[in-house]
Amino acid sequence: AFEHVVSYGPLYYTYVLAHVFAHNIVDSLRMKGLLDPQVGKTLERAIFAPISAKDCEKKLHTFIGKKLV
Repeated sequence: AFEHVVSYGPLYYTYVLAHVFAHNIVDSLRMKGLLDPQVGKTLERAIFAPISAKDCEKKLHTFIGKKLV
């Protein structure tokens, strides 16, 4: 049953998109080295930079180096 989707509206899809982003980031971290400090710095600059004109998908693409899965 998908009646809940009607009441959630766009918030439901934001949750799903956040899950996709997180999945891609974790997969990329595993491939690049989960505990590598340089990878952490790259993640910080690419994704968590406080001021950025890039949208979320572009930031994610910059870090993982490929389109969303």
